[in-house]
Amino acid sequence: MQIKKLTVKSLYELMDFEWEFDKSVNILAGINGTYKTTLLSIIQQITRHENVSYPVASVEAEYTDGIKLVFTRRVSDVQTLLANRETNRVVVEMIEKEHPDWLANDEMHKVQLNIVSYREEKDGKPLDKQTYESIIKIDFVSTFDVASDRDKESVLNANLRKLQEQYAYYLSDLAKQVSDKVQESGNVTKEQVDIINKNRNEFIAIVNETFKETGKTLSENESSLSFVKDNSQRIQLYNLSAGEKQLLIILLTALLERRQEYILIMDEPEISMHIDMQYTLIDNLLKLNPNAQIIVSTHSPAIFGSGWGDKVVYSECLLKKKG
Repeated sequence: MQIKKLTVKSLYELMDFEWEFDKSVNILAGINGTYKTTLLSIIQQITRHENVSYPVASVEAEYTDGIKLVFTRRVSDVQTLLANRETNRVVVEMIEKEHPDWLANDEMHKVQLNIVSYREEKDGKPLDKQTYESIIKIDFVSTFDVASDRDKESVLNANLRKLQEQYAYYLSDLAKQVSDKVQESGNVTKEQVDIINKNRNEFIAIVNETFKETGKTLSENESSLSFVKDNSQRIQLYNLSAGEKQLLIILLTALLERRQEYILIMDEPEISMHIDMQYTLIDNLLKLNPNAQIIVSTHSPAIFGSGWGDKVVYSECLLKKKG
């Protein structure tokens, strides 16, 4: 499932926002202070069915397959809610159960509630929340390398550690597919093995081509990812440069999507990344997952320099002041 259109009402009580998406590549550009990161975060939050953390009146996401998700936020006092009991039935029942003291208070009109709600639809009819959450697939890649408050592990290292674990499971699944072929027919051909390992081999080829100027190549026959420099010195992932870590995280994320329909969001992936890595980034992502819908914000022309200039939209043109 892909996102077709996003509508944000009263962002910071100043602006409305509307964005129609390309089914494949979407590049958000613009000067600082035009809410690029805010907009990507809102997309991530509503797509994951989370509470939108920014001050908005509503956010509406339209997807393919006739699916729509609407997030609304409003402030109301208890007295107004009770006067419209049927319209606010769920909230009123919650108040009656959990806060009967509000109802007994003559000043209940002073009790203000921030009411947040989601509504899921398919072809204009209500859609079960669980069904919606089973359909949507989204990855959000953060490339800002800061220390974690909990254990002082950097964000990049934490992401690499998690992806390392997922990559090991991915390789186990590939091995199982080969084993299943053997059990089915008694043997397995090289062509069948190559088909099973095609995406992984593509990933290795992309990484090695990108890292070749530094003399690093991936160790191919291990479940844990590591590099060998000049065919001798072993280099662990955590010893890579920040730009190399960023690229590896992004490519691993695309690989582990297993060519399924995903919404892949990246906020300024070019930070610390060499310009050659930026230039081939989108092409390489679509090689690993041609079914991904890429949504990326950037300040770097190199990100769209390899023929993606027609996919650029400028945030200052999409955001309009109210009134």
